[in-house]
Amino acid sequence: TFKRAIYDKKLDINELDPYVVVYRKLENYLLSRNELERLELVRRCFYFKVGKALTRSSRASGKSWQRQLLEKLTNEWGWQRQHLYSLDARNQWKVGRVISEQKELVRELTNSYRFVLDFARKTRATALINSQEMTILGRKLYAAFERKAGKIEWINPGIAPNLVEEHLTFFQLNNPQNGEPQWVVSNEAANNREPTSNAILKRADELSTLLAWCHFNNLLDTSTRLAIIEGEHNVTDIELSKTARSLQQYLPIAKQYSEEGEEKHEQFNQAMHPTHILLLVNVGVDPLAHIRSKGIERLSAQTDSLGYSGLRENLVLNLEQIVVNSWGELSSKRYDGANALLHCLCDYLKMILPANKNPLPTLEIQCFCPTRASAIASRLNELFNDIRKCYYSGKNALNNRYIIEIQRQFYVLQFNDQQPHFEHADQQIDLLKLLGSPQEKYSKIVLDRYCMQKTTLQAIVPFAQADKIQVFYQQRNSMPAKKADIYVLDERNSLFSFSTPIYTIKTLLTPLDQFIQSILFRQSSETVNQPETAVNDFDFLNRDIEYFEISDKKGSKQVSQHPIIAEFESNHFFNVQAIGHRNITGEIVFDIFCDQKEFFVNEVGNELFTDVAKYILSKRNSSERYPCYITDLDLSRCIDDTVDQSIQTIQYLRHKHQLELQINRALERL
Repeated sequence: TFKRAIYDKKLDINELDPYVVVYRKLENYLLSRNELERLELVRRCFYFKVGKALTRSSRASGKSWQRQLLEKLTNEWGWQRQHLYSLDARNQWKVGRVISEQKELVRELTNSYRFVLDFARKTRATALINSQEMTILGRKLYAAFERKAGKIEWINPGIAPNLVEEHLTFFQLNNPQNGEPQWVVSNEAANNREPTSNAILKRADELSTLLAWCHFNNLLDTSTRLAIIEGEHNVTDIELSKTARSLQQYLPIAKQYSEEGEEKHEQFNQAMHPTHILLLVNVGVDPLAHIRSKGIERLSAQTDSLGYSGLRENLVLNLEQIVVNSWGELSSKRYDGANALLHCLCDYLKMILPANKNPLPTLEIQCFCPTRASAIASRLNELFNDIRKCYYSGKNALNNRYIIEIQRQFYVLQFNDQQPHFEHADQQIDLLKLLGSPQEKYSKIVLDRYCMQKTTLQAIVPFAQADKIQVFYQQRNSMPAKKADIYVLDERNSLFSFSTPIYTIKTLLTPLDQFIQSILFRQSSETVNQPETAVNDFDFLNRDIEYFEISDKKGSKQVSQHPIIAEFESNHFFNVQAIGHRNITGEIVFDIFCDQKEFFVNEVGNELFTDVAKYILSKRNSSERYPCYITDLDLSRCIDDTVDQSIQTIQYLRHKHQLELQINRALERL
């Protein structure tokens, strides 16, 4: 175009100015398409690019050529003096005008990006366009302007230099669409019960979302006067101010993310990941309001914020989460209800999956509710930090089981297929059953620092080791007969526990030891025919079996190792072997062999355990009904009952216990 003008002797130096040449090209294109709104946007961009404010007086020496040319163009465009005053006051633009301008810019930028992609496909010009640069450009546009659930909008990509408001007042109103409570912020002083409609800057479902929007877009600084109008909420001016200060202290503002640079550019070469997380706890609620309203304060030795006082109350009633990611996006989410903390924890772990190998984000937890705010924030900081240590500390950490106790309920956290998952147990007995689940590999049990204090479980889990079978026993005097509690941690740290009558330690542990030795041999034999495993045939036989005694000492459990294995070696037992298989309905059933005497379930049916009990009694020197023990068990034809096609010790023990219960009940009936 420039060369053609020269050859055609169109030598008006103003029209040959490169900026003007580009503008004319755009103008002709948009006029031909009758896209007048886009043309007006181009003209404003041109005006701001030249940077000559036409409503301000020129220098005494005269007008510059740029100013003269710009005056000529604006006259040609028909711009009125009032319009020019508005443009020249851009440094005073506030939220309403900035949002209006931003919408036009966003529409133009995204349409242009899509046009380039479409153009490249249609003209097969993709080889001429750097695909990586296009990807980065697309990610930048997505991060800056794409709307999505929970995302806090960035409204000022360099449109106005300062959006700070003198006043920001927050109201909770009913949404006219659905009647649900909604928060609004206005830039007027707190003089009215309801905001003036033209003073409303933004609406949101959550207060923290509104505050984050104001902070992220730099509407508030230390000079801004914050106020909140009383309503159905319980947020005080103090809580509002402290929350705002937390946002200012711990989260960046959008301006920092709009700046270019090699490091910032490089962030868009990688998938987004969280860099800053702020958790606000109990926004607008007092967890102890129900007792404070009566003028009392509950005193108790139970100070854990997840199990406070004798009633073990959970003091975490809600959480509001603000997240900044590596692309500069800000998002918010609220968690309410009894499981608010668990849902928040799950989402947190999903954001920082170890497989992504990203650095852990900075995490700040704040609480400003009227009672125990500092203790609640401290407790959650401990919890999140302990969980981070649990799952980001070693090679197999993802298989760890982290146990949290909340309001007398137990929750077992573990990663399944790289995703965090909670299982729930109402009582301690249900928790022990959960911990008895088969595991794909060794799974460490980690108790939260306030969970199961001074219990047997807390005492034994530190002793657990991979590829060892550890038996813990505790005697207790009970009527009519003395009993013992047995806890077994197997090679993958699955836990099996049961109670049984006890006569002597030897009669308690000897049959259990013989049984474990038998199944170690079976596990060794079954592994021989699995060429894909690197397990030596004798690894199972060499697996250690350790015995520990549990005793009570000053209200706590004490564990001491009991080297009694030598006592078991020379004993002879009445052998009771069970062989499992599946019947036609898929149920596991057993045939039983008592010192070579055979009892087949298909032949005797429901009388199996009665017949076995009669035979055992016939072989005893006395008619005393002391317990019978299974000494060997074959589950090789029950492989579908396993996790990874190998049978874990815990599974043998579970079936052994059920069989012994049925045989011993039959003995008692005889």
